[in-house]
Amino acid sequence: MSDLENTTAPAGADATTRTTRVTKDNVTIIRDAENPDMVTIRTRKRKKRSKKKGLKKLTKGQRIAIIVAAVVLGLAAVAGIAAAVLVNSGNANLHLASAPLEDAPKDVKSADTGDTLEYKGHHYVYNDNIVSVLFVGHDDESNYVTVPEGTSCADAIVLVALDTQTKKAKAVMIPRDSYVYVDVYQGNTFTETQRMNLLLSYAVDVETENQRAENTVKAVSRIFYGVPLKYYLALDEAAVADASTAVGGVELEALDYIPGAAYGPGDTVLLMGEDAYRYVQYRDINVYESALGRQERQVQFVKAFLAKASANGAKGLVDLYNGVSDEVTTNLGASEVSYLASVFASGGNADLKVTQLKGETKEFADDNGVVHEHYYLDSDSITKTLVDTFYTKVD
Repeated sequence: MSDLENTTAPAGADATTRTTRVTKDNVTIIRDAENPDMVTIRTRKRKKRSKKKGLKKLTKGQRIAIIVAAVVLGLAAVAGIAAAVLVNSGNANLHLASAPLEDAPKDVKSADTGDTLEYKGHHYVYNDNIVSVLFVGHDDESNYVTVPEGTSCADAIVLVALDTQTKKAKAVMIPRDSYVYVDVYQGNTFTETQRMNLLLSYAVDVETENQRAENTVKAVSRIFYGVPLKYYLALDEAAVADASTAVGGVELEALDYIPGAAYGPGDTVLLMGEDAYRYVQYRDINVYESALGRQERQVQFVKAFLAKASANGAKGLVDLYNGVSDEVTTNLGASEVSYLASVFASGGNADLKVTQLKGETKEFADDNGVVHEHYYLDSDSITKTLVDTFYTKVD
């Protein structure tokens, strides 16, 4: 039968048998001429096509391979979604921690909230895209008799501010001998706020490493007039040995001679393991301002290390972090670490901009006759660094 066929009862037939039949696509519609409202619909079953026709041609091994591939792809998709959720969660958490500074420098006109500033004839607004983390490298300092047994001092203090919109980061090196206001504890109980070298903020008499790191964060926030600092990552400097080895070594041109090293100033050297640790840790305590000289090596090493580490992308940075996590004290969760790694790796931060707070060193002798150095920070340097790091010029 054709796609469309009309069939009518022959002339002369009884009227009650006269019908109109229409057939199309296996459906037949029969209409009674005497009763137009009466319609009969009939369908013919189509021959079923085998949905497994393609699979029947495959061997059992091939079908298993297809199933396994589908499972692997599904797991990869789930992992990708989980990573994206982790990164987005870290983004939200870090930005919730950001807010304008609480106070304002004396040479700056500020709104009550601190979100707008007038500095040297220009207007600035607080950059809400900035998230910051304070990195603290701590190490033993037995020459300070006030350091509680079993604790260490903040040897390297670096404030990293990451603009999540431009994907660019800035790092501020804060001299460890900066003479600043630090909270003092005795037996885990707050007693007072004293002016002392910043390095001692980590050697406070409290119970946990997290409390020590938080005390250093609070002291650094005071330096910058209450700029919001919440997140920290404190690292035993001995972990530098493992981290440098994990990235395949850090290449640089040596600035100093390190006792026992097989290189000298001006030599290009690939540092890893104990050699890397000694390069960033060693200083001659009998040399004036040796801590500042060491800080130059630390800045150089950090820039070279980050260039090497970020070359492996976000995953490489996260893997590196996980590799030294046993030596890390931080309040950054997995989501925050994943987010920071993804932004940092995508922002071309191999050549990280590093600034150092300026000041003046003065010597003093403690009650035991031991000579120490105070580093008095320059207020202009603090203000300029604050504005350049956390604010955006609008005119």
